[in-house]
Amino acid sequence: MIKVTLEVITKEIRRVANPLNNKEKNEMKKILFYLTLFTIAFGLMTGCSKDTGNKVYVYNWGEYIDPDVLDSFEEETGIEVVYDEFEQNEEMYPKIKAGAVQYDVVCPSDYMIQKMSDEGLLAEINYDNVPNIKNIDPAYLESSKSFDPENKYSVPYCWGTLGILYNKTMVDGPIDSWGAIFDDKYTGNILMIDSVRDAFGIALSYLGYDLNSTDESQLEEAKELLKQQYPLVQAYVVDQVRDKMIGGEAAIGVIYSGEAIFTQRENPDLEYVVPNEGSNVWIDGWVIPKNCRNKENAEAFINYMCDAKIALKNFEYITYSTPNAAARDMITDEDIKNSKVAFPEQSVQKGRRVIDALLLMLCSNHISLFPFTESNNILVYFFCHSLSCFYGCPGNMRCDNQLGAILNLNQRISSRHWLHSQNIKTGTTDPVLLQSLRQSILVHDRTSSQIQ
Repeated sequence: MIKVTLEVITKEIRRVANPLNNKEKNEMKKILFYLTLFTIAFGLMTGCSKDTGNKVYVYNWGEYIDPDVLDSFEEETGIEVVYDEFEQNEEMYPKIKAGAVQYDVVCPSDYMIQKMSDEGLLAEINYDNVPNIKNIDPAYLESSKSFDPENKYSVPYCWGTLGILYNKTMVDGPIDSWGAIFDDKYTGNILMIDSVRDAFGIALSYLGYDLNSTDESQLEEAKELLKQQYPLVQAYVVDQVRDKMIGGEAAIGVIYSGEAIFTQRENPDLEYVVPNEGSNVWIDGWVIPKNCRNKENAEAFINYMCDAKIALKNFEYITYSTPNAAARDMITDEDIKNSKVAFPEQSVQKGRRVIDALLLMLCSNHISLFPFTESNNILVYFFCHSLSCFYGCPGNMRCDNQLGAILNLNQRISSRHWLHSQNIKTGTTDPVLLQSLRQSILVHDRTSSQIQ
């Protein structure tokens, strides 16, 4: 309304001023200037302007928050939520690092929080604005010190385990070992997690090594195991494992515990287990990038998410374990409250995820550890889309495989998205599909250049 009024006034003054002499025109310009100031001031007083900056820009994992919680936050605070999603930490990190998009609140995993804080990408949280931090179980604040030593930069949001989800009607009997995902009797029926960090952790654990090992011979052995697994795998997935397992498309899938709770509700034939060899226990937390637009709004959002009732409502929707002790006390469903999937015993919580040293070693020694051959395409994929995106390997690193191209960061992301959009196995060696991928990368590059 105000914008339209201002445009009308401006046009009218210019129309009338046209035949005037220079002196008269100058007077009219002054009138226009003061009218503009008046209109803007009036708009601010009446609160009609929508561009007031009363927003919070949130960047979170896909399907990792109850939409109703976002709506209620807006209603109760008057702060508009601008919400974006990512699928992997390594997809989120370069955006925050580049600073091209200024988010106010982001939800990385533990290891990424450590990396971002070490690089000076995060702002310290003013806990005077987050009084609901009192609801977070002190045990999780203590656990967070492994990646955020003074709890300066993060507030725990969710936590969980990584394990195996299997369909009881499609396997020989109960599964309790990572060995199942390396067993050729399940060829074509295995959904492997699309994460180099988790893949190596699993392989190392199965081989009897520390999942945080940096021993080169152990890493080489884990790599060989993953190469041998490749022909057995139906698909490398993250979010898609949920729907595929619910639909009975595979017998076994590697999955995060929160997703397992949902899938078991939808398909009673599914069982979740943390293998005997152990697994990692992870924590995702809210952080505030240093280049955020609205820090106080960010802290208001984090505080709202720590409210006991809100945390409970959110947990019931996303089914990922909450570190909010006050919310847990309010759970009325005894099956959930006593669920070993949602809240596993302390004995399960071994093997904290602290894998930075492993990944640094892999990155610096990628030539010796990753011979890029046709038989190793999935590891090339892992490396290009996770390791080098995460640690910023040299931009001229050549992936000497079927792709036959020097991939920069945007190209890696582009190829990953293309493969997923076409529902193509990421380790494909089909020359026709690879040629289509090359073409997709070229189109992506041209589009990016035009945008820039």
